[in-house]
Amino acid sequence: MNRIVLVLMTAAFATCAQADSLALIPVSGAAGGLPGTTVGWGFTLTDTSTSNWIVLNDSTFIGSPVYGSYTDYVSSMFYVAGPSSTLQVSWNKALLSGTGEFDIFATDPAGAVTPGTINVDYSVFSQDPNSPTFDPSSLVTSGTFSDPVQIEVTPEPASWTLLIAAALLSAMLPGWRRRAGYCRGVLASCSFAQARPGFNWSDRAMERYASAFRLSLRSAMPRHRYASARLGSSCIALSKSRKARSNPPPIPGGR
Repeated sequence: MNRIVLVLMTAAFATCAQADSLALIPVSGAAGGLPGTTVGWGFTLTDTSTSNWIVLNDSTFIGSPVYGSYTDYVSSMFYVAGPSSTLQVSWNKALLSGTGEFDIFATDPAGAVTPGTINVDYSVFSQDPNSPTFDPSSLVTSGTFSDPVQIEVTPEPASWTLLIAAALLSAMLPGWRRRAGYCRGVLASCSFAQARPGFNWSDRAMERYASAFRLSLRSAMPRHRYASARLGSSCIALSKSRKARSNPPPIPGGR
């Protein structure tokens, strides 16, 4: 008698060990999404027994509800794994397939993490639950699958782009302002000779060449400012002398 009881207990424990074969998809249990979005998990159910069927009943989330809420899919579906078979189900929000979904609140801060556990209750039967002659009293055992999960709130890509652009702009603005101020000062000093009245076109062209040379000297080495100023003055004097030679002096008496 004791030997029979021992055999039955051994078979029961073996059945329980065989039934504990559910893995989430992804296997790590890690999921992430933007604020206001939904994440979820699929699963792989494996029945290694040769005469029993595993039926999933429902799923629950054990963890903090601060950053979101969990919705069960299992109770609205009918998942059965037969003897020596594997059932794989991907998560699909539209079809309500998988273990369930986790709705991330729209007000969650980026980087917030919610660790937890998904528990899936199951029952084991010695008869096929899909059979018309199924007898619920063929229940062998029941239990719970437990898998750790972690939900992370990821930052929006647009936020990262704006932050990077703002940082680059703030770093480049001082250089732009210094270059713009320097160019304005050089151009203002160079345009003085060009704007003087009484110059003909050849004189203005010569002054432009002198101004351009002056600008290149200033851009190359700041200590050449005095040399370039003297060069500009010499060009102006040369232009005046050329103009004086081309115009004969007035004749006394108006002749």
